[in-house]
Amino acid sequence: MRLPPALEWWREEPGGEAWLERLPGIVTGCAEQWSLTLDAPVEQAHVSLVIPATLPDGTGAVLKINFPDPESEHEADALTHWNGSGAVHLLEHDPERRALLVERCEPGTQLWAVEDE
Repeated sequence: MRLPPALEWWREEPGGEAWLERLPGIVTGCAEQWSLTLDAPVEQAHVSLVIPATLPDGTGAVLKINFPDPESEHEADALTHWNGSGAVHLLEHDPERRALLVERCEPGTQLWAVEDE
């Protein structure tokens, strides 16, 4: 798997190079664990590895692998708490791999078209 060039800056951060080297194995493990068909990684993503995926039933999803730092440690908890209200639904989570499988967010209704609360 070719990593997006936008992630290369991680090589200069403590632990970043080792994380980048582990990413292909992490992705393979997640794809097997959750029976995912993966597309090419999102080139513009520059903090986490983001890969569009398809679930076995054909549903679109996104696999997101975060660098194991305190900033991303509770992302899965936050997504679980929000339960799709203002954020994507968390479908699966592997805390050891710092991997999230979330619903695919497709462009849709413009914010100004949504009734004000």
